[in-house]
Amino acid sequence: MKFRFIFLRQIFFKIIFIDKYLVKKFRKKDIGIIKIKRNYFVDIPKSGSSSIKHYAALSSKRYKFLFNILGFKPVHNSVVPIDNLVEINKPKEIFLFIKSPGERLYSVYKEKVLDNNFPINFNLIKKSKFYLPKNYILKTSISKNNTFLDFCHKIKDLRNNSREISSSNNFFDKHIVSQYDHILNLQSSYPNIEEFKLIIYPIKKLNFVLSNICEKKISLKFNSTKKDNYNFEKDLRITNIIDEIYFKDKILYQKLLQSKEGFLELSYESFKDFGKNFNSI
Repeated sequence: MKFRFIFLRQIFFKIIFIDKYLVKKFRKKDIGIIKIKRNYFVDIPKSGSSSIKHYAALSSKRYKFLFNILGFKPVHNSVVPIDNLVEINKPKEIFLFIKSPGERLYSVYKEKVLDNNFPINFNLIKKSKFYLPKNYILKTSISKNNTFLDFCHKIKDLRNNSREISSSNNFFDKHIVSQYDHILNLQSSYPNIEEFKLIIYPIKKLNFVLSNICEKKISLKFNSTKKDNYNFEKDLRITNIIDEIYFKDKILYQKLLQSKEGFLELSYESFKDFGKNFNSI
């Protein structure tokens, strides 16, 4: 019964935001850059994405009605990425927020696996874009019977063994793609992104940044990443796998925490060089 309600609710949201749905369907841009108050924000799944979209969606009367009157929060139905970067502010800046790779990955596991209300297991790959042998599909599917360690092992095995992987962004579900790769691949959708500076903050600074930009106090609630009294960081098997498959995210996050200013300010060219030489930042 709960599954039917969720399914019908999703259909309802798509009808209410049919214009947004069609844009997503035909433009085929799952993630990208969102505009709020003449400022740009990168939409990175499980790194403040829902909170950023929620604030952006509050300018929509349809969304405000669903949220304020019915208690629904269809952020991913009501907001779509912009088509082009134009000069809307000086200096040219794009804000983005990142998490530690372990916290982000556990957040994916908790939402997509443990809290999954659908009778369909979470799949690590974009099924529609790749042909895989039938016996291989089982290796890409995650059920509630799989532990977080199993989850990490499957991602690692896919990265290491699948011949179909040409790049992580083309193969994995967007929630599995590293934060670094999400940022790096923005240039395919926004060719002039090199004209802009990237301002990178830890996710805990989201409310602070939005409050400064909008010149009023903003207190958004983030999606729960509560670890249910399970501290995966004590399991070296897990942390070693995460450090291996999300090495660039780890180094980027460490650089961010070490910054005296509390944020990183980089040209897009510097960010690209980061992947080649970790000391370039």
